[in-house]
Amino acid sequence: MAARHDAVILCIAHDDRLAAGLAGLVAAGRPVVTLATEIRCPGAIYVGPDNRQSGRVAGDMVGRLLGAAGGEVLVIAGHLSMLGHAERVAGFDEVLTARYPTCRVVARVESHDQADLAADLTWRELQRHPGIRAIYNAAVGASAVAAALAARGRAQEVVLVGHELTEDSRPLLASGAIDALIDQDPALEIQTAIAAIARRHGRVPDGPVVPFTPLRIVMRENC
Repeated sequence: MAARHDAVILCIAHDDRLAAGLAGLVAAGRPVVTLATEIRCPGAIYVGPDNRQSGRVAGDMVGRLLGAAGGEVLVIAGHLSMLGHAERVAGFDEVLTARYPTCRVVARVESHDQADLAADLTWRELQRHPGIRAIYNAAVGASAVAAALAARGRAQEVVLVGHELTEDSRPLLASGAIDALIDQDPALEIQTAIAAIARRHGRVPDGPVVPFTPLRIVMRENC
């Protein structure tokens, strides 16, 4: 398909064979843009938030919301093979280790970006670790995780921090079922990707490249 197009935009987990194929496109002069998560392909253009910073922000929020007592924490990633998710989890761990030693991650699981599976994993880990006081959901499915907490009667006891403000998650944030979301701007990301492609094809003048798109913290009072 790429041979019939002037550029490629992807949002997908890293794969060595895919990266090799994309490198061939870059060498042939076809811009390759990766959205939200990077692929290890020399010459590919990443457009999206700084995922390590996003994870660090999430870690700081969990640590502050739990307070000095800290507690057990569950981390849900989508795909750890997706570099963006791995970077979020790494940033989260860095901040808890450095600043919040009383917060302890007791489980790291992968939901494969399936909301139903995220809910099932939440249910299972709450059974295994009834002392869990916070959940960081680094992938999709924050609403499903909130529903699982509510089903176990833990919605008001467990801090829940996730990503992406959606029509499903907004009312849960407003009600306090979700404590905070780290949101990004998909429209800006697409605009930035198109501008990067246009620049590579000489359609617009060269200029400074913005390395990352901004993130936004959304809580009950600004959702």
